Amino acid sequence: MATKKSNKKKLQKKVVVKENKNISKKKNSISDNNIVSKKKDASSNDKKKISKVKSTKKYKSKDIATIIVLGLLIIAIVILIILYPKNIDSSSSIDQNSFLDENQIDNNIVENLSLEEFEERVTSLQSNIFRDIKFAQLEVLEPYYKDLNINKELMDACIIENDYSNPNLNLEKADIIKKITEDISLANVLGITGTPGIYLNGYLLPGYVDYNSFKEKIDFTLNDPIISFDYNNTFISDVNSVPKIYIITNENNAVSKQNTIEFINSLKNSENLTLDVKEFFTDILDSFETIYLSYESDNAKKIIEGSQIDSIPAIYIEGNIFEDDVYDQNFQSFFEQLFIETKSKGYLLNPFVMPNLVSSSGLDFVYKLIDSTVLENSNDYVIGNKYSNFGVYVFTDYDCPYCTLFEKDTQEKFIEEYVDTNKAYLVIKDFVVHETSAIFPAVFSRCAQEQGVYLETHRLLFSLKDSLGQEKIVLPIMDKYASESEYLNEQYQIILENQ
Repeated sequence: MATKKSNKKKLQKKVVVKENKNISKKKNSISDNNIVSKKKDASSNDKKKISKVKSTKKYKSKDIATIIVLGLLIIAIVILIILYPKNIDSSSSIDQNSFLDENQIDNNIVENLSLEEFEERVTSLQSNIFRDIKFAQLEVLEPYYKDLNINKELMDACIIENDYSNPNLNLEKADIIKKITEDISLANVLGITGTPGIYLNGYLLPGYVDYNSFKEKIDFTLNDPIISFDYNNTFISDVNSVPKIYIITNENNAVSKQNTIEFINSLKNSENLTLDVKEFFTDILDSFETIYLSYESDNAKKIIEGSQIDSIPAIYIEGNIFEDDVYDQNFQSFFEQLFIETKSKGYLLNPFVMPNLVSSSGLDFVYKLIDSTVLENSNDYVIGNKYSNFGVYVFTDYDCPYCTLFEKDTQEKFIEEYVDTNKAYLVIKDFVVHETSAIFPAVFSRCAQEQGVYLETHRLLFSLKDSLGQEKIVLPIMDKYASESEYLNEQYQIILENQ
């Protein structure tokens, strides 16, 4: 019995390849059904202060658990897709004549597969699909080698060295694959769930913006103070005082200040959050004195440094919040998952939760990294003056329609007006959302970077999006393997039933 259960669990980790119609999001949202409310909530009666009346609400801890693990799940799925063993052989040169003919696909439909046979067939199918897509895209790109001044031998060697479909891939040498996975992980940690994801001088912009709006947003950030924090300083909250809530934000930036107020209010009434989550924030925010602090103020700096805060807005609670057993056990469990206790003996809204909540609001100029070094990677390709105090980080995907618009309408003009004049720098990071169609262009662009032609290749890849993407290349190849995929899906169900 134990063996069957183990096999079933193992089987469920296998995925029969089929193309998902990913849609790049213009606005990010927390999309789990346990968190997102699909209908407008009825207005509730005024609540009495929780400090006087015991709460009887049953908060679902799984709501907050879902928010916290959302980024981790996306990281795990994307890395699995990129690094999952899919190929059988690794050669010293790229052979584009190795496309499989349809008559090479043997379905063996007369007999059922064992678990091991099923896993082998899934691996083989994934290998064939990813390999065919790679070669088809390479066929489109090779005619441009001369114009880009790309050395074919060096390019082939780089592609082989970073062949994500090769089960024998030497990860120690696959520097490009490592860099891409690092950027994907970073994007999810920073609350980017769709593309393009943009950090403008530390501010998160959750989606595409045209150049006029982008330029306006740049102007909003130019007067932001440059502040350094000493995270070695210690600060201890008064744990016995009446609880107070400190909301640390940028009070000097009028847009950021107003949008942060709207964001805090949205925690109590947003249609994008479930009733349980809204009730929780309503109880917390309406029960205690709320004080807004600008992040460069002395009081804010004490909390930031003592609690190791690296982003705003930060919601920090000081005092004995659980005095007199005001809260029931469900509320306490909910609170403990959403807030973390800091070194300063206060409670901080989990920094991993905050960017996802901000993204769900759709508001710009709310979430800001006050320590933007978290965006940096020693292997980043910096375009422009890397010593400038103004930087833009773009997380992009080569088969994303909104990324294409941003590239053509906004990024090029930004480069011309700000980067080429040494006013700012630009860093482009790969956030592969369309796994089957966008992973190879990401690898190809970084291989071109090693030959000193990254930006030219980056522009070319977006100009060829239609020739490299879903409709032109991926879907025909998926159709080619449709019968094998259908057969394996049937076998998957059979094996599940026999466990």
